[in-house]
Amino acid sequence: MEMLKKIWPHPFKIAAKDAKAMVVQIIVWFVASALVGIVLGLLTFIPVIGMLLSTISSLFGLYSTVAIVLCILKYFDIVK
Repeated sequence: MEMLKKIWPHPFKIAAKDAKAMVVQIIVWFVASALVGIVLGLLTFIPVIGMLLSTISSLFGLYSTVAIVLCILKYFDIVK
């Protein structure tokens, strides 16, 4: 669990049953993921750099998804 707290520190700042903090974190992660996807998606037309940026965009999307899931789990007090 300590490793998760080091990699994803923001979801663990939410108190259990704090709906406002959870919704704010989910919106922040969703918007950040969308912005990174759009910005890096615009640059994918460059052949070699496009492949690298596409991979980075996918990894950030995965990171954001895990952060959102951890926010929800922390809200329901499933993870400590």
